[in-house]
Amino acid sequence: MVALSFISLVGCEASVATHPVSGKVVLADGSPVGGGIIKFRTKSDEGETVKAHGQIQPDGSFQLTTFQDGDGALEGEHEAILFSPATGDGHNAVAAPNFPTKYRKYETSGLKFQVGPGENDFVIQLGTR
Repeated sequence: MVALSFISLVGCEASVATHPVSGKVVLADGSPVGGGIIKFRTKSDEGETVKAHGQIQPDGSFQLTTFQDGDGALEGEHEAILFSPATGDGHNAVAAPNFPTKYRKYETSGLKFQVGPGENDFVIQLGTR
């Protein structure tokens, strides 16, 4: 039964087309915002929410993954959020940006993007810190 579920899931992923999505998170003055995570979400043709995510690199760049590393996101309109991951215990803490609360929720972030065939490269410009 578990094997059948896994095969079904893999088959579904293979039939859903993703498109490369990359970009950069910057402040109003153009300086990069490094660290943290970006997530995109959209609805599939079946009405299910599908999310893509990416690690924001020190230079502010990111590349999204939905099913396989770097495969991008589904075609369509996406909402996006930015957040800082848990930083670990006190001995291994990693500095991450503290994004304003509005960017942590899909309903308030105001970040919307249209993903289509071909390369999708977005610059996400935040207000000043």
